[in-house]
Formats: sequence, C-alpha cells, structure tokens
Amino acid sequence: MRRIFFIITIITLIIVGGYCIANEEIGGKGGAFLQIPIGARPAGLGNAFTAVADDINADYFNPAGLCQIQNDMLGGMYNFMSMDRAHYQAVLIKQIKGNGLALSLNRFGVSEIDGRDSEGYPTERFDDSEIAFKIAYGRKLLPFFGIGGGAKYIIQSLDDAKGSGFAFDAGVLFLLFQSKNSFIKSFRVGGSFNNIGGKMTWDTESENEDEIPIIMRVGSAIDFNLGVLNGLATVDASQTEDNLKLHFGVETWLIKELCIRAGLDDKDINFGASLRMGKFQFDYAYCPDILGEGATSKLGIQLRL
Repeated sequence: MRRIFFIITIITLIIVGGYCIANEEIGGKGGAFLQIPIGARPAGLGNAFTAVADDINADYFNPAGLCQIQNDMLGGMYNFMSMDRAHYQAVLIKQIKGNGLALSLNRFGVSEIDGRDSEGYPTERFDDSEIAFKIAYGRKLLPFFGIGGGAKYIIQSLDDAKGSGFAFDAGVLFLLFQSKNSFIKSFRVGGSFNNIGGKMTWDTESENEDEIPIIMRVGSAIDFNLGVLNGLATVDASQTEDNLKLHFGVETWLIKELCIRAGLDDKDINFGASLRMGKFQFDYAYCPDILGEGATSKLGIQLRL
C-alpha cells in the first residue's frame, strides 16, 4: 500500500505540475524541431514510449528509463522526409554500475528555402539548421523506482541569424509488477517533462528570446507472454501547451529475430518492424509526415556493445 500511495502521489504531481507549466503564457516558439518524436521503434508504437524507455530512445522520451539498460549501446535514426528536410539522431549509452549515461545528437534541417523580401519578391535561397546536443542520466533509487534527467544545448541557424540556448528534461519510472510465471510479465508506469526552462537567444539586433514549449508525457506499459509469443502493449498521453494527444502501441516478437508492431499516434495509424541479428537490431517505421505531406519512413539501428 505504501508503494501504491507513493506512486499515485508522484504521478499526480507530474500531471498537475505539467498542466500548470505547459499552459503558461510564452513568447516565441523556439526549438520547434524538439517536438518531432525521435526513433523508429517508438514511431511504430504510435510514439507511446514513456513507460517503455528500454533502448536508445529512452534518451528522448524518458531519461529515467536509462537505468533499465544493462549494456553499453550505440545507435541512431534517419527520417526520410520530403521538401528538402532532414532529420536524424545519434545516441551513445554507457552503463555505469547499474545506471545509464547517454550522449546524443538530434538534428533537423531544411535546405533550399525560397527567400522573399518585404514586398514578396523572390530573393536568395537559404537553409535552416537546428541541432541539440544532450547529456542524460538515469538512476535506480529503489528496486521499483528510477529517476532521470538531461540537459541539452540547442543551436539554430536560419539564414544569417543564429540562436542558441539550453533546456532540461526530467523523468520517473515505476515497476509496479514483475513475474516470470504469469501472463503479465511486467507492468510499468512513467512520466517525463521535456524542455524545462528552455530558451533560445538570437544574435540579432533585438536579441530576441524564444521560449521553448514544454512537453509533458505520462504512460504505462505491459509486457505479456502468449505461449510462444512475447509482446508489449503501451499507452501514453502527451501535452504541449494546449495540444493534448493520446498514443497507443503494441508489438510482438514472432520469432527471436523478427518483431512487428502497430500504433495509433493521436489520429494517425503507424506500423513498424524490427530485425535482430546478433548484437544488431534494425528498426523500421511507416508513419504519416508531421506536415501532412503523405507518409514517411524512419530507419533505426541499435548495437549492444
């Protein structure tokens, strides 16, 4: 009962605090690329990954999940996008006495943007480049409870203007149930904040400062066993300012080397699969484009060192 009361209290604080912070009045909308979910496996699960957080993608969705990772890992993702857009990540995770340290790079860019003057006439083309360098750490405080946090340095170049700043992430993860001899193998819940205190200052004459919207996530995940099939079912809720979304996902390993998954990302249906070959895992996801420009594919690779 004490454990349940403790968990309910923490989750309540996360939800209430998240709504208060996320609904604050803010100025600009800097660091918009940080709202684009990372990872091929999470995309296949409808981006419901807050309580899963057990691979390189924990760095983005919930840094508390880094305490679950038992091996050093190296991986990344490339998102195939139209309209001269590029989006990719690279992550290195180091296991330190049962805890996890992650270093990551998240980049989004658009090239060959048509410039316009004040009267709408074409000018020279320019590029937009947005990069976030991040360090994160996840630690297990109790056998059933882990916390995590991260700090990132953000740089954006838009034509001749440059902006930079910092933002912070935090998360919690609870293992409510675990068994080797039942239908349900484990049940986890988690919550996270992305971009706490995030601000970007531009090197223009006005030295304009943009605040980066906070993303709040809460979720749960169940690992289950159906005879020869091992599976995962997960659900999330995420909020950025007044934009609340629900996410659902399920995956199952058909054989030891092959996994298939499907998810619902708010109103969009996503699909994915993974192929495991020794220490390598190749992830793929097929999902709608964030701008509604048809569909996009995400390819990911994970290597256990």
